[in-house]
Order: sequence, then structure tokens, then C-alpha cells
Amino acid sequence: MRIPSRIPPKLKPRVDFKPEEFRKHILTSGLRVLWEQASECPCKRQGAGDLVTTTSSMVDILVSSGTSSQTGEAKAECPTCHGNGYFYHSSQQIWAIVTRVGADPKGFPGWGEWTKGISFVTTLPEHVPAYQDRFTMMDSVLIYRETRRRGAGPRDALRYPIVERTLDTDPEATPYPFTLSVLYCTKIDSVTGEAKELVKDIDFSVTSSQVDWSEGRDPPAEGEFYAISYYANPRYVVLDIPHAFRDTWIGTKVPEPSFAPMPINSLCQMEFLNTREDPEAT
Repeated sequence: MRIPSRIPPKLKPRVDFKPEEFRKHILTSGLRVLWEQASECPCKRQGAGDLVTTTSSMVDILVSSGTSSQTGEAKAECPTCHGNGYFYHSSQQIWAIVTRVGADPKGFPGWGEWTKGISFVTTLPEHVPAYQDRFTMMDSVLIYRETRRRGAGPRDALRYPIVERTLDTDPEATPYPFTLSVLYCTKIDSVTGEAKELVKDIDFSVTSSQVDWSEGRDPPAEGEFYAISYYANPRYVVLDIPHAFRDTWIGTKVPEPSFAPMPINSLCQMEFLNTREDPEAT
């Protein structure tokens, strides 16, 4: 059964959004970000038939299969997703507008502590993000701190690649230009039990964005823990797409209205605040 709509006798002059102007704004005033698309890992469904075909206890089923058809949990030992349930593919550099929710916290009283690390990322219409996609800001940095166990090899890859930053300091000071990558590093002295600072270019170096212990004076032994503070590019995870369907019809100064996809606005949170720990940490 057809239900026709009533059309008023006089329609007010329409005001159309200008998607081309928004596109220019993103490309001229936006920031470079690395967009990585998320895919669900098939390990979430592996062992799904165990609950039906076996007579073992529930504990035995979960231990043997690592997941179940009822919970859909990822396998903790999965080499692809490392227990997160998602892995990333099709990474590409794009331009986006990145803004912070913290500019007006009154609009988010119900979020409480969840407002920490929240940002909006606006992308062009052709770059459609999905839940759990990642955005890494390629030109901006933050200070990230973590505690790591020394690996067996000469280098340790941290949770994020170490980024070197050139600071706008006094030209008369030495050295100039002033660059930083690792701000502080320390370990527990095996003899005294006290914290001992590890100095860059003496106890370790930075090679290919990793900590290099190969020529260090007194590096931590294999298996020992050390704490490190360093510059890294901020990485965000998509939590929601609040403005995914604001596409519109454009009818100003054209013979016939035409459909126009609009830029997409995503609600994101810093990855290290959204996940429990580094999925690749050992």
C-alpha cells in the first residue's frame, strides 16, 4: 500500500551544504593521518563446534579451543590478532580534521572518565571508517611511557615507534638544532636494587625507531624490566560514527537535485586508553 506525503504549497528557499568547500578545508587545514582498516579475526569462531560435539566440561572446552560459539572470544595465543579479535590491513595516508571533545566537556556529562583521550576525526566521503579502525597522526607527537622486558635480540620494539622531534629552542644554545626522541629510561640495578638511569647514546641508542642495546655500556640483561619515556605519534581507535549518515541532496543552482556524500565524523579514543595493554608485548 502506497502512502503519499503531503507537500506544502510553498517551500522555503533551500540552503545547501557545500561539500566541495568542506573538501578544500580538509585538504588545506587538515592533518596527515595513517588510516588502518580493522578486520575481525577468524580465530573468534575457531572451535565453535566444540560445545556441540564434545561432552567435556566447560572449563576443558574453553582451555582446549580458546573460544566458543557462545562467547565469540578471540584466542589469546592467536599470532594474527594477539587476542584482540581484530587485525589491521589496507593502511594508507589520508588527510583529516582532528578535534578534541575536551573543548566543551559540558556536552558529555554522562561519559564521565570515558572522555579521556576522546577526539573527533573527520575524513573525506571516500574514506569511510568502521568500528575499531585506527588513525595514527603522522606529524604530531605525544609522550608515551611504558615498562618493557628486555628481549633476546639486540633491539627492542616498543609499543609505538620512537619518533624524533626537533624543538624550537634558543639558537645560541648547544646543541642546535635540539632534537629529542627518548626523554628518560631507567632499570633496577641488580646489585643495589635501586633505580638506575640509562642514558641515550651511552647505554642504548635508537635504531629504526627501536631501542638498540648492541653497543650499550650497561644495558638491562635479557628478561629484565626497564621503564622508558619517549615521543610517539598519537594513535586513535574508532568507537562510534556519530555523523555517518548526513549525506544530502544538492539542489542550489543546478537543473536537478543530485545526491552528495558528505564528510564522515568519527568518535575516537587514544588506543592505549581503549585497550588493556600492548597486544604484541611479551
